[in-house]
Amino acid sequence: TYFIKFYKVGIIECMNDIGFAEYLLKKYRESIASRHEVITTGSITNMEQYKTIVGECTGLSLAIEEILVLLKNMEKLDD
Repeated sequence: TYFIKFYKVGIIECMNDIGFAEYLLKKYRESIASRHEVITTGSITNMEQYKTIVGECTGLSLAIEEILVLLKNMEKLDD
């Protein structure tokens, strides 16, 4: 298993590759939820802002799908 080091508020944390993937999934899902809140609360002022937020959500969703596929493939290797 590979270990990935990254910086978070000045502290070095170590986690395995699955832990890192789960961390990213959590952060991406939180980002999507916050963007959905902006859309549903009517905070958008113009179509350009709407398109930007929808595009960000689409990109984050694609990243989540890729991470889930990767985790599934890693699971198969462990079997």
